[in-house]
Amino acid sequence: KENKSCIFLIEAEDMEKISAFMTFIIYTVYRKQYLRAKAGNLESVNENFWFLCEEAHNLLDSTVLAKKTFNRLRKMQSEFRNLKMHLICVTLRLQSLSPKIRSTMSILCSRVSLDDYQLKVRNLLRNSEFKDIITELPKVEFVFPELDLKLTVEPFI
Repeated sequence: KENKSCIFLIEAEDMEKISAFMTFIIYTVYRKQYLRAKAGNLESVNENFWFLCEEAHNLLDSTVLAKKTFNRLRKMQSEFRNLKMHLICVTLRLQSLSPKIRSTMSILCSRVSLDDYQLKVRNLLRNSEFKDIITELPKVEFVFPELDLKLTVEPFI
């Protein structure tokens, strides 16, 4: 309770086990927030939960997760904002991320490879003023297609 921030580093080769663990942690927090909301106490709690999922195209895939687990995670993810929960997915292959998960997310694009640009990003940035420079962005710059903004963040280690 004293340390509110937790980072889980998992050294496992089995994507199914990693996905199951991640889903269990998310479900535990989701259930806590859901019960708070049901009792009308969610607004009085000044907590937000942020989940960062690296290699999301591998972990949030309906072929990796059991169907029941994947559907539960998808349902929870669709209610995250209402429960002060947020899921940040990092992926190198946007087109490999499950469309069922991707459809409810806002997307930030950093420098993309030409393969990804041809497949998904060209369509995503078709009206953006940054569509021609997306393949050349430095590591700390992102394009937010929803508002057509270029964002810069401080580098972190």
